[in-house]
Amino acid sequence: MKNIGNPKTMLSLSVISITLCVLMSANAAHAFQCTVRSDQCNPEETAIMGMSYTTNAHAEKGDQNYPYVLCCSDSASLGTDCSGLYFPVFYLAGSTNSHAADPTFPPEPGYEDTDNWVCLSSSSGLPYCTTVDDPLKEGCEMRTGGLEPVCMATIFRETNSHVATCDDPLAYDTRICCRTSLEPRVIDIEVLNLYNGKMRGNARINATAIDPDGDQITDMRYTVEYTGTGSPASLDYTNPPQFEVVWDTRGISGVMQDDVKIRANAYSRGTWGDEWREEFFDVDNTPPDAWITGPPDDEWVGRIFTVTWENNTYTNGVYFQYADALGFGATGWEPSSPPLDYDNAYEMDLSTLGAGEFDYCYRVDANDVAGEIDGTPSCDPSGPGDITSECNCSKVDASPPSVSSVGTSREYVTSDTFDVTWSGSDGSGSGIKCFQVQYRIDDTKAGTQGSWTPWSGINDINDASIYQSGSCSAAVSCSSDLDGTEFDQEEVVGSSEDGRTFVFRARALDRVERDCSNVASWVESAAPYGSTTIDWTEPPDVTIEARDVEGSVIVSPEGSILTGTPVDFRVTSDPSNQDYSGVVESGIVYNVWRLGTDYLVSGPITLNSCPTNNCDGTKTWEDDYNITYYGYSTDRAGNTNVTETKSFIVTRPVGISSTVSSLYMVLGTYEIVPVTVSNRQEEPEPVSVKITGDYPYSRFVDISEGVLSSDNKTLDITLQAKETKSFHAFVYTADVGDYTMNIVVNSTREGYETRISDAMSIDVRIVFPEEFDGLSWVSVLVVMISAVILYTRFGRE
Repeated sequence: MKNIGNPKTMLSLSVISITLCVLMSANAAHAFQCTVRSDQCNPEETAIMGMSYTTNAHAEKGDQNYPYVLCCSDSASLGTDCSGLYFPVFYLAGSTNSHAADPTFPPEPGYEDTDNWVCLSSSSGLPYCTTVDDPLKEGCEMRTGGLEPVCMATIFRETNSHVATCDDPLAYDTRICCRTSLEPRVIDIEVLNLYNGKMRGNARINATAIDPDGDQITDMRYTVEYTGTGSPASLDYTNPPQFEVVWDTRGISGVMQDDVKIRANAYSRGTWGDEWREEFFDVDNTPPDAWITGPPDDEWVGRIFTVTWENNTYTNGVYFQYADALGFGATGWEPSSPPLDYDNAYEMDLSTLGAGEFDYCYRVDANDVAGEIDGTPSCDPSGPGDITSECNCSKVDASPPSVSSVGTSREYVTSDTFDVTWSGSDGSGSGIKCFQVQYRIDDTKAGTQGSWTPWSGINDINDASIYQSGSCSAAVSCSSDLDGTEFDQEEVVGSSEDGRTFVFRARALDRVERDCSNVASWVESAAPYGSTTIDWTEPPDVTIEARDVEGSVIVSPEGSILTGTPVDFRVTSDPSNQDYSGVVESGIVYNVWRLGTDYLVSGPITLNSCPTNNCDGTKTWEDDYNITYYGYSTDRAGNTNVTETKSFIVTRPVGISSTVSSLYMVLGTYEIVPVTVSNRQEEPEPVSVKITGDYPYSRFVDISEGVLSSDNKTLDITLQAKETKSFHAFVYTADVGDYTMNIVVNSTREGYETRISDAMSIDVRIVFPEEFDGLSWVSVLVVMISAVILYTRFGRE
């Protein structure tokens, strides 16, 4: 006995039989029905699919492992092979323990293997399965017509879905409904005398039918539906076995009917098939016609171009006519003679006309198989604005385009590659199709010129002999419509060499490529540069130095100056080693670093750049920094030389600092903050050190020299050259909160207003003791009295 899953859900009955949907039919011989059984199917039944449970279940093909089996029987023989006359019931990703996918959609990735599919085949004919959206659990009726299909199982989405039985209370809303059939059916409808894919005149319609159990098809019936009729038209049928019918389509003569629907049904054994076969065709009873297919109306052509056209299959002759649009009123249409039967092409040669742009028109007409002509086509060749389908006008471009400029991007380069640009115009004509470009190699030192050579890849045809007036045997073309690209000396020439000078020239072809005369004259390179010279010489020598206001060189590395002191930089280039180009630019670059750290404040910054050999620049800084700098010089080829990087230090004359940046204090405590003041000059400096900020409960203590203010917050003292002194600031508590305490040093030198200064800031936070909330009122009173004593003792001194 197979394991049927969760024992809590087992029913007391030893055999569980769940009937899903049973096909009800007037034909008693047809008895296709399916049942879900526990463990195994009855001998007369076929195991279609196994399920791990009656809902929220995995599925398997046939009867392999699962405790629930979908068992089906029919008066005909059933099978599960996915070959022959079959229809898939489910797509499975594997032969067992699989999710399922809707069989009415193309299988998604992972579900394509037919060896895993659950299929249904029948000796009674081709089975058919579909999905029914059934949230009310009403069954599978009213979906296929004729016999009612049987519910096989339910799913909750199109793919990667669990399955459930049809009668389970938790069955899903989407049912898979299948049926088999013993009824006769039409398997094909065709029209035997289509013309150009369409029906015309008396159309012979043939239907092919089969009877699944081998009985003879004895009758056939047809209907036709088309636009404009009130009801389908019935057609007589002939005796078997041909089953052809002739339909005279001329009842809708003169009207093109798209998607005419032909329906057919077959009869055998006293019954008609349960389905109509439908096919769609087009009816064409319009008059015969021929129409221009090329060139497209109002398209540019050259003096020589080919007109092409198409005609329907009833045509036995085409008349081609053409006219010069500008002279139409005087000359009229000039027909081709004799008619061009089925040639469908005519070459126009307007090479005798002069240069310029003008319109030229042409038209075609056709005879049908009865010898009737489709009237005289109308066409006004005076312009493309009033053209019918039988007439086309082309714009003839009989003037060559022109190249307006050719040039290179650099006069000198230090590599094998550089850009070449060109441009041109075709005026009011068809527009430039492509350019042809050639190059010449000159020896600058020897003063000699080379010969013009095609630039391979930019143009394919370079033989000047083909550019002649009149026609040519092949289309002129070039392989690029670029307006500029990179030139690579080694790639194009095949070798690299210093000192070569490259000169270029270009010409253009317009888009009427059959006209070999529409080629502009060669234009030689001029702007932005007429030539480019390869310069691999050494870059120019270059030096840099920095001087203070007295003209003394700041000693490197790490010389020093005071903030606010101007520094003069000078770069000097020596182009004496340049063979070709010379210096085009020199400049000064510096970086600003935070003093004593690896933090880059800004840079690299170009202080100055000069289009000469020498370059000067002046800069001052107002904070403590480490300045690194270097100079550079570039020649016209792009060769650049850079000096070594030098540095110096910029410092304030005096500075103030402390090891404390923030204070976190409990109410009733105090802190001693060390403060250091430094004079970085080579001379004494009188300074004033002052405590400021929004926290008032602080003062200097233990001051043995200098003059201290009455509130102990300001100290006046003189610092000797390069002298550093340390002081202490006493910080006590009185109020809870967040505050800021600043300590500022300013110069007091007579005759100067804040000559030098520096400052530091300390964040102060005062909080209650951690256990304050749990103190008794007596303890709180003690803390408050202690704070008052501290304030009285130190705050008023």
